[in-house]
Formats: sequence, C-alpha cells, structure tokens
Amino acid sequence: MLTQWRDLDKIPYDQMREDDKFRMHHVIQNEKFEMTFRFDKDGKLIEK
Repeated sequence: MLTQWRDLDKIPYDQMREDDKFRMHHVIQNEKFEMTFRFDKDGKLIEK
C-alpha cells in the first residue's frame, strides 16, 4: 500500500498490513509505544 493522506474516519484498515492495524491508533494519538511482530516467510503475522 502506498502512503496516502486520509481523513481519520476513512483510514482503510482493511488494506493495511496486519502490524500497521495495531500501530496506527498509537501513531494517530501521538503516543509512544513499543511493539514486536513476527511474520512467517510469506509475510503472515504469527505473533504480536
């Protein structure tokens, strides 16, 4: 997915990578956070 500007109520979460769905809320709220994600060889989220 390319970077695009969106209204906050129109963010396409269904088009994002799995890890971005978890992070986006914190980014929008300007919160500090630390997360670790693990993916399999096909890019599928296996651990959060």
